[in-house]
Amino acid sequence: MAPPRKTRAKGKHDLGRSVYAHVLGAILGGAYDGRRISDIAIAKELRVSRTPVREALLRLEHEGLVTRDGARRLVVGRISAEDVAHIYPIVAALEGLAGRLAAPRLTAADLKELRALDAKMQSAAQAGDVTMFFNTNSAFHEIFIRRASNPRLEREIGKFRLLMRNFRIFLMKIPGRMKTSIDEHSAIIEAFAAKDVDRAEAAIRNHASSAEQALLQALDAVRMLS
Repeated sequence: MAPPRKTRAKGKHDLGRSVYAHVLGAILGGAYDGRRISDIAIAKELRVSRTPVREALLRLEHEGLVTRDGARRLVVGRISAEDVAHIYPIVAALEGLAGRLAAPRLTAADLKELRALDAKMQSAAQAGDVTMFFNTNSAFHEIFIRRASNPRLEREIGKFRLLMRNFRIFLMKIPGRMKTSIDEHSAIIEAFAAKDVDRAEAAIRNHASSAEQALLQALDAVRMLS
């Protein structure tokens, strides 16, 4: 993402939004993994004052993507078993509701796209391409979340999906998890094709619960080895 250009025409609100988008993109792209996030360095890079950078970092801290390691040190939030156990049941409920609302509304074109994305995920899994799988998986979920036609629900899910990004990338690296995820997506598609709202909600909740358990087991294994 190119740095935001500071011009006289750009208002304070627009500048703050641009700085936030830039820092968020850098975090999601892994630019700060394992590194301290410096407001001074970011301000220098973007050629802006430290104020909009500090405001962006404060917002990201409130959203849980940035945490404080010590009094002043800011780092990208780490994965913890407690966070996984707290967040995934909420996501299961929210996305399950989205699936229930979307099931009667999904069109033939939507189902065709879901199947195409499912096939693309299969190819990514066979190639061991975590990035492609992650992006395709996100696009799959966005279809039924959007088709639920509930902007407030969509916004809430969006907040948690941002928090879960590091979880989900770690999850896709667990051996066999991509194949399990594909099987779970197939069950979701079948429920949508049948326009069965109960089955769709249950399949999506199961998908989230399965991911939660896989993550907790992996984190516990890492803890035992450390």
